[in-house]
Amino acid sequence: MELAIDNQFWEIVNKDFKKFKSYMLDTDEDFISYNKDQFEALFLYSIVNDGKIMRKLKTKLVNNGMDEKYINELFYNIIKYKHKMTNGIWSWNEIDEYDIPLDDIKKTTTKFCFI
Repeated sequence: MELAIDNQFWEIVNKDFKKFKSYMLDTDEDFISYNKDQFEALFLYSIVNDGKIMRKLKTKLVNNGMDEKYINELFYNIIKYKHKMTNGIWSWNEIDEYDIPLDDIKKTTTKFCFI
């Protein structure tokens, strides 16, 4: 999954991200092998896992000048991809674009829209 996330987002949550990363490394040594992108994805998924944390972070982002519509769209996309990963539902385009292993695919979708 690759989401284009505004740099302003990472600047605002930088302190929270560092705390999260430190906590994860302290609790489980397996996370030492994770690179920055993997930690960022884990951080984003953990945000949407808990509604209270998501609301607090959204409030923090809005108070620091981020567009609420952008934040809602970002959280929606994270939740959507998390659902896709959990249930193994991918479109053929996503399978090709993200190089999803065949073992992770439980169901495929094809939705075409003609203009």
